[in-house]
Amino acid sequence: MPAAPKARYAVKAVLNSLHESARVQRETEAHLHLRVSGHRGILTLHRVIREKHFMYFVLDLCPSGDLFDAVSRGMYFRRLPDIKSIFLQLIDAVEHCHSLGIFHRDLKLENILLKNQEGEPPHIVLSDFGLATEEIRAHDPIGSRMYMSPECLACKSAIPDYDCAPNDVWSMGIILVILILGNSAPWEVASHACPIFWDYVKNAHDFFTARYSMTAETNALMTKVFELIPSDRISLRDLRPAVDALNEFISTPVEKNIMALFRKMHRRSVCPLNTLLAPDLPVPHSPHTLCV
Repeated sequence: MPAAPKARYAVKAVLNSLHESARVQRETEAHLHLRVSGHRGILTLHRVIREKHFMYFVLDLCPSGDLFDAVSRGMYFRRLPDIKSIFLQLIDAVEHCHSLGIFHRDLKLENILLKNQEGEPPHIVLSDFGLATEEIRAHDPIGSRMYMSPECLACKSAIPDYDCAPNDVWSMGIILVILILGNSAPWEVASHACPIFWDYVKNAHDFFTARYSMTAETNALMTKVFELIPSDRISLRDLRPAVDALNEFISTPVEKNIMALFRKMHRRSVCPLNTLLAPDLPVPHSPHTLCV
C-alpha cells in the first residue's frame, strides 16, 4: 500500500522574552487559543512546545495566505455571495470566542486566513490571539489603529476603560467595508483628528451612501456597526441576520452616477488600503511549514 501523505502544519516560533509581562502574554495567547480551537472558523492550535529559547505554536497550515493578500489581489471584489459568506463565517468565529468569554481585540484582514484553494468557495479561519483577553472591560488601548474603536483609542487619555465586545464589532465593521470597497477603508483612524471620520460623526445618517455609493440598507447597517455609543452598537446576534438580509452592497448604476457627481462636488477622497494597513505592533516570526 502507498504510504499515507504526511500531515503538514504551520509552526509559529516566538523568542522567549526576558520580561515577565511578555512571557505572561504568550502563555495567555496559548491558553486562550487552545480554548477556542475546535471551531470551524478558528485556526486550530494543535499543541504548544516550550523550549529554553523559543515557544512553538503548532497550527493548521493555510497555504492560501490571508485575507489581506486576497483583497489586495481583488479576489473577492464585487462578489456579493463570497463577501457575505466570508463575513458570516467571521461573525460565527467571533461569536464562538465571545460565548467562551474571550475577546480577540486585533481583528483585521491579516489575522483572517484562507483554508480554501483559489476558485473554491471561501473558508476563513480566525488566527493570532496574541492580544486576546478574558476581561470584559479592558484598560489599555491595544490593537491595530485603523481597526480600533473610538473608545479603545481614547482609553487612558479620556476614559478609564472600554467594553471589549463592542470594540470587536467595530473592527469587524472596518473589515466589512474593506471587503465591499475592495481596496479602501472608510477612514484612517476613528479619531476627530481624521477629517474623514469627523465627517462621519457629523453625517452618519448618509455617510456611506454619499461617500461610497452604498445602498440605503447597507448604510443603515453601517451606522449600527459604527454606533459611537458602545452600549448601543449592534450585537453579533443581530448583526448576522442583518448582513444575511442584504441583497446588494453598492447602489445601482444610476444611483452610483448621482453619488459620483455628489462626491465630485464635495471633492471627497477614499482611503486606499495599501496606504493604511501598515502594522502597528511588533509581528512575531512568520509561521513555517512542518511535515510530520
